[in-house]
Parts: sequence; structure tokens; C-alpha cells
Amino acid sequence: MDGASEELVEPHMTAISPILANLMKTGISIQKENSVTAFASTAVVIKEKFNDHFGESIDLLLSCLNEN
Repeated sequence: MDGASEELVEPHMTAISPILANLMKTGISIQKENSVTAFASTAVVIKEKFNDHFGESIDLLLSCLNEN
């Protein structure tokens, strides 16, 4: 996502979001870490358009933090 334009990333966010969410829920540690980084990178790129995905991503982040 680094260096990508908002116009490139935003149309694909609906498809990317569930994949990243699944990795955050079920992936091994490195997959979880990378999916969190990818969510953060997309938030930086698409700015206020990330608001549509904020609720889902914050719930997932809190869930990951509360694990063991």
C-alpha cells in the first residue's frame, strides 16, 4: 500500500477488508501482524474513506489485543 494512490486502493477496499479481517482472526502471528499493518497502510492511503471500515477494523484489533 505504501506509495499507492487513493484512487487505486479505495475501489478495492471492499474486497481487501474481509481478507485482512480473516487473517487477523485466524492467521498465525506474522499473518496477524501483517494484516494489521496492511489495514493501517490502507487507512493512511484512503484517509477519511476508511471510516466505512473503521468499526470492523477496531473491533478486530481489540479482539487481537485481548487474546491470551
